[in-house]
Amino acid sequence: MEEIRIKDLPGEGSPNGGDFAVIDSGSEGCRKATLHDIVTAVAGALYASAAQGAKADSAIQPDDFGSVGALIAAAETAAAVLAVLGVGTTGAAVFGADDAATARGALELGDSAIRDLIGTVGQSGGVPTGAIIERGSNANGEYVRYADGTQICLVPSTGVGTIETTVGSIKASASAVTIVLPAAFISDDYGVYACDRASHGIWVSAAPVNTGEVAVRAYSYGSFATNRTVHTVAIGRWF
Repeated sequence: MEEIRIKDLPGEGSPNGGDFAVIDSGSEGCRKATLHDIVTAVAGALYASAAQGAKADSAIQPDDFGSVGALIAAAETAAAVLAVLGVGTTGAAVFGADDAATARGALELGDSAIRDLIGTVGQSGGVPTGAIIERGSNANGEYVRYADGTQICLVPSTGVGTIETTVGSIKASASAVTIVLPAAFISDDYGVYACDRASHGIWVSAAPVNTGEVAVRAYSYGSFATNRTVHTVAIGRWF
């Protein structure tokens, strides 16, 4: 490429595109051209168009931000941005993660981080796959299931009859009453507790019959001629 030497340019002040500049082109002698022609012919590709210039003028500039934003806008590397934000090693690992699982690993978050808190629990091979807590109810009562396999059944009101049958030196309800639970357990190895809803002078025996039923019977030191109602709670595992 031939070297073009500027011999004379307009004096300082306010030059415009119509001003002439004399160009010494060596053996071919001197030529003159307007500044506009020089810019267009020699270096036009290095300059933005009017449309591009308008976009640049309206673009966000560092001064448009606050002090922190300006530092971020001026940062030339990801590490510099993280430093402005005061992000440590863990934060850098999260920002640098290629997927959600890697980001959760950087934060030391387990599967519960992406589980629904309330929903339908599930499991596969003993590993929870559904929500963290499931709560439901039906005609038999209410139940709560947890992702770790724990299940609690509540039967709020069951009539057991009067307490007038003599059993040794105490009184009892006529016979045990079978209660159907609102949800079945994985086995009959679960605990049951029952109590009379209105009197501390009555105690209730309760035991599993099978995975979905329990038997209760009320006792007291004295007779109760009115029908008694008991509250039953069963706790075990659903898997």
